[in-house]
Amino acid sequence: MGAQNHIASMLADMVLDTSHRSPWHSLAHATAGLTAADLGFKPIRGLGWDWGERDPWPAPCIMTVRQALMHVAGAAEEYANHLGPRTRAKAEAEWCAFSWDRPLKTPESVVGPTDAALRVMSARAAKLTDADLPTRSGMWGKANAPRLLLLIDGAVLHTAWHLGQVALLIGLREAAAKGKMVKPATSASRRPAYPGRRDWSDCQVASRTEACLRLLEASHRESPWHALRLVCKALSQAEAEWLPFPEVLPFVSIAHRVMHVADCKCVYADHAFGDRKLQWRDCQHITGWAHGKRISARGLIRGLDLAHEYLVEHVARATDRDLRRRNPMHHGVPLTGWQVVACMAQHDAWHGGQVSILRDMYAALAP
Repeated sequence: MGAQNHIASMLADMVLDTSHRSPWHSLAHATAGLTAADLGFKPIRGLGWDWGERDPWPAPCIMTVRQALMHVAGAAEEYANHLGPRTRAKAEAEWCAFSWDRPLKTPESVVGPTDAALRVMSARAAKLTDADLPTRSGMWGKANAPRLLLLIDGAVLHTAWHLGQVALLIGLREAAAKGKMVKPATSASRRPAYPGRRDWSDCQVASRTEACLRLLEASHRESPWHALRLVCKALSQAEAEWLPFPEVLPFVSIAHRVMHVADCKCVYADHAFGDRKLQWRDCQHITGWAHGKRISARGLIRGLDLAHEYLVEHVARATDRDLRRRNPMHHGVPLTGWQVVACMAQHDAWHGGQVSILRDMYAALAP
């Protein structure tokens, strides 16, 4: 791509990073150790939804690993269809190439078409120019989202959201084989309402930095479907602290996920865009938490907001040079500035998808 398409080029790189290149949030990472027994696992049978079963939407449900991966594949193919012009014959040929009627009983039979669909979407994203980004795609009904939002909310956040769910479901299946699930002792809080579609007419960006900020705001609170902050709405203390398998998975709670995401926002922001002096123990000075002490549900969300503000403030000051610069990170894997932004947005969505499963499980099991 030419220099005039530097925003579209960066976003296309983010799309490919989400599906295949990320060391932490890619398809390969989410499906590591996947077995045939994982594909149809339902943590709560009455709340499960597998491939070939009647679609329960909009009723609350938890997809199986098989359903989630095939949903990612189908969505990626649909996003690809709206990211750029294709002939009808070409679109139908790509759609039929995935053999949707296959048995889907082995990991490869499910991961294979998902991988292929994500690569088609990435290839389509790589052909976009900056002039294409505000162009309406014809997708999502009356909202008719610009292609910029298809890249942000569809190609990046949607993919990361469901891959995070896949990773959690694999872990829950392994835990269920080792121990019995502990049911909640108190009733569920008010469930977060499905926010519906919104008009993205204000979606204009003039620089890479603005595109990065839009991605971060979408992953934190603006996305109608994949915002971590929205899925934590009306979170109760009991929900935040509930551990479905405390002896096998002692850190799989909503509180642990929120604290982990917030701490990462602080450390990654400093190491990519700051003076690289912040340590994990220093994050509490930003979030207001005292680690080792019980944190209220309201305090969790407040700390998450403060950590996000810290990250946004650092990214807002970033130049194109800052976004391209490779930074020595705390984990030993050098990342460019834009990769750090993509990683933090993926991280929000990855764990946001997991929070949605834990909240559905809590609501189904609560007295």
